[in-house]
Amino acid sequence: MTKEEKIEEIRQRARKNFSLGYNCAECVTEAVLSLVDTGLPPEVKKVATGFGGGIGLYGDTCGALVGAVMAVSAVHGRSSLPEGEGKEAMLKGKEQLYGRPGLYRLFNQIPNRLKEKYGKTICRELTSQWQTTWLCRDHARSSTWKSQPRVLRIQKRGGSLLVLKENEPVLEVIAVKIGNSIRGAYKGLGGTFASFVDSCLRKEALPGFYEKGLIAEAERKDKNLSLCLSGKRPEDALMEVMDIALHNIGAYPDKGGNAAFFIEVKSDN
Repeated sequence: MTKEEKIEEIRQRARKNFSLGYNCAECVTEAVLSLVDTGLPPEVKKVATGFGGGIGLYGDTCGALVGAVMAVSAVHGRSSLPEGEGKEAMLKGKEQLYGRPGLYRLFNQIPNRLKEKYGKTICRELTSQWQTTWLCRDHARSSTWKSQPRVLRIQKRGGSLLVLKENEPVLEVIAVKIGNSIRGAYKGLGGTFASFVDSCLRKEALPGFYEKGLIAEAERKDKNLSLCLSGKRPEDALMEVMDIALHNIGAYPDKGGNAAFFIEVKSDN
């Protein structure tokens, strides 16, 4: 495989990762660690989780950018300091980073190329056009994430005025059923839930989990998704898994009225 083919393979895997529920930082890190022999175990990718959304949805440095830097570090980063003691060792270490070429020259190409292509490297700026549909309560608490939709006023025949909000998100409620009772409900974008259901049916890992074979069985009938998770888990553990997975796709707890979809979860006892 040529260098260009390997890069394209990583790019396509990173894109697919996002549809599976990985966040922006995890997408890139997982793709590189899975397709490039770094000598590191695949579990290392979990260090990328906190950088999603510009560090925990703070909106700062782009998570995908950070993920790329960590992935390159997995290949070219320092695993130890230069041999020696005192000033000599310090000078050698400095040369590694600042020399010609030094490691910093390798890494600073990544943000520079991103800025060259998109004009910025800050998450809240890169994602500004989508922020009205980012359904996270933490976003709503932070004024930096608020983006007021443009109000459209349309004059109808007969003189009445129709007021619409452009890009107003369409929300749906999904309820989680364990045993004979509804254990929780979550509100989110319908398209987001559709991707979640699709990944379950393909028995991909649930968002936020990397455990292979976690989904033992999955079947959809109309507005119901039946999931069977491996591991002989008690009901509380099943609910905890679903809570984490649904939070990882941007859904948040809701009262559960008029649920558009139901997930029935059980364990493979």
